[in-house]
Amino acid sequence: MKRILLHYSLPAALLLGGALPVIFFGVGVGESLFHISDAVGSVLFVVVGLGGLCLAGGLWGRSVALASGYARRARAFWVAGLAFVVLTFASAQTLGTLEQLFVEQRVAGPMPIYIIFAILFTLASFVATALLMLVIGWMLRGWRFGLQLAWQAGLASATTFLLADVIQDLLGRRVGGPNAAATITMLSVAFIGNFLAAGAGGTVLGWRLSRTAAANPLPAAAAPQSIRSPL
Repeated sequence: MKRILLHYSLPAALLLGGALPVIFFGVGVGESLFHISDAVGSVLFVVVGLGGLCLAGGLWGRSVALASGYARRARAFWVAGLAFVVLTFASAQTLGTLEQLFVEQRVAGPMPIYIIFAILFTLASFVATALLMLVIGWMLRGWRFGLQLAWQAGLASATTFLLADVIQDLLGRRVGGPNAAATITMLSVAFIGNFLAAGAGGTVLGWRLSRTAAANPLPAAAAPQSIRSPL
């Protein structure tokens, strides 16, 4: 279990869950230090954001390749990096649209914001994690493994996010509550939830790979001792 936590859970939490907070903080500091205009800041955020997400996802993919003995590290980097960018961007766009519908236009009636947040972000965590794990699982072990990994990791990630959200709500950090805008409660609750959810998804990935490797080792071409490429 210690190996899974160190080689799968922690890298997923730091690289996947920690990517967005670091990007937000970095761009915010840059705008403050260099007095960047809003227009330039928006462009900077998109460029730095996409590059940062690709780098974070790629480094995570490479760490998975190293931990699992997958020899094609460069392929793992680019597959994971590009998948992470696409899924994160799609999730952000979808959540933004749904927020307009459920929070501003109130298509579901007077439902509290913190309930809407919990439902939408939990579903987003499941879908994004499941699709990312589907891609990684396919790359490492084929489609059958990827499909099994997808729903298991997605469920673990979504459950963890929901628990993190509920616990923070009980501790007084309610999304949409008093003074929530001034304390950026929505962002901070989302970032903490994503960090823990990514770690949970990584844990399931490590557990599934460990079980599968014991029963069906990777072929010799992908075994750890055959890795000699500097990539």
